Amino acid sequence: MKLSKTDLCGCYLGRANLSGANPSLAEFRNADLSQADLRGADLSWADLSKADLSLANLSKADLSGANFHKADLTKTDLSGADLSGTDLSEANLTKADLREAYLIRTQALDCNFTEVIFTGACLEDWKINQGTKLKHVICEYAYLKYDYTQDKFIERRPKNETQNFAPGEFTCLFQKALETVDLTFSNGIDWKAFLLSFQQLREEYGEEYLSIQAIEKKSSGSFLIRLEVPLDASKAEIERQAKTLYDTKLSTLEGIYRAELKASHDQLASSRQRSANLWEIVKQQANKPII
Repeated sequence: MKLSKTDLCGCYLGRANLSGANPSLAEFRNADLSQADLRGADLSWADLSKADLSLANLSKADLSGANFHKADLTKTDLSGADLSGTDLSEANLTKADLREAYLIRTQALDCNFTEVIFTGACLEDWKINQGTKLKHVICEYAYLKYDYTQDKFIERRPKNETQNFAPGEFTCLFQKALETVDLTFSNGIDWKAFLLSFQQLREEYGEEYLSIQAIEKKSSGSFLIRLEVPLDASKAEIERQAKTLYDTKLSTLEGIYRAELKASHDQLASSRQRSANLWEIVKQQANKPII
């Protein structure tokens, strides 16, 4: 059934059989789709804001880019559904089934996930905040990344394939993540530039409110630095400031390096990559109070 771009705002479609239908880009604002069968349907970029989808079956449906703002998805089957880039802000998903769902870059600000099943779902770069409810979530394991080349979820949590989350552990993990900002340096890192920029950032936010929680070196040679930030701070703004300050300090230092060493840009990049040894840096900086 092809319903692409159809205006169905406010329509009653309760218990309707729309499995395999193609209502992409359709307008379903305030529509009643409770208990509807939408298995495998293409609802990509559809507007379902404030729609009633309680008890509906949306398993393996394409919901990428769709708008579910303030929608009722209570007890909805979303297992295996693609919610990449979907807006779930202020939606109610109480007791919904999100097993093996794609929640990549999903906007879930102030979303109610109470008693939701997350087992096997991919949560890469999903956006949650203090208003996102994760009470009594059911999750044995989840994934933090999606490998597009192999078409599979990766970076399982817990990392050990034989272990599962203990009750409440999933919620603790992601509530803690709400208080952190991850800075990724894919081309190595100039530690002097980072320390100078981090000091300036702490001066602005206060030393007691901004600190380094973890430093990780990836197999690719990139680095991840996780900052602990104030609960009420804008994570996006801190990330933007941190990257801008780092780039500014790096540019200044590289000018000095070139003048002193008369080195080319490529030589600088190679030198910086070789010198980015995590354990050596940690050892060197161990006694510095800012770390």
